[in-house]
Amino acid sequence: MNWEAIGSIGEIAGALAVFLTLIYLAIQIRQNTKAVQASAMDSANRQVSQIRERIFSDPEVANLYRRGNENPTSLNEDDTIRYRLLRHNMLLALSNVFTQAIFTGLSESTWKVQLPTITRVVSTPGGKWFWNNYRSEFEESFRQMIDDILSTED
Repeated sequence: MNWEAIGSIGEIAGALAVFLTLIYLAIQIRQNTKAVQASAMDSANRQVSQIRERIFSDPEVANLYRRGNENPTSLNEDDTIRYRLLRHNMLLALSNVFTQAIFTGLSESTWKVQLPTITRVVSTPGGKWFWNNYRSEFEESFRQMIDDILSTED
């Protein structure tokens, strides 16, 4: 065997090693992407659940939420602040779900199951009041999605 043949065998072995390494890395990246997606959605959904839990486990917060949803302008100054912050946290959590769905490449159906919740959150008199006054505090694509929901209700 001459040196050229040995060199050729070495090049083939090296190319094969690089090819196998690339396949391995592709598999690892795919698995990591799925783990990141699952973690991101879990975190975002946990935020929404924590807000819901606060409402159903605390009668005072539930009462404020109900009164604010029905007629936010009837709330006193302190309750208006509390209601606004509750609404803000709700929509920030839902905005996080929206953002995670877009940026982690989740399927559209994963996001679409959130639409009924968002519709309930923004379609009450209190939800509309909040959105009309504080919509600028949210990311543009999320604002457009909420605006689209509200425009179909009118």
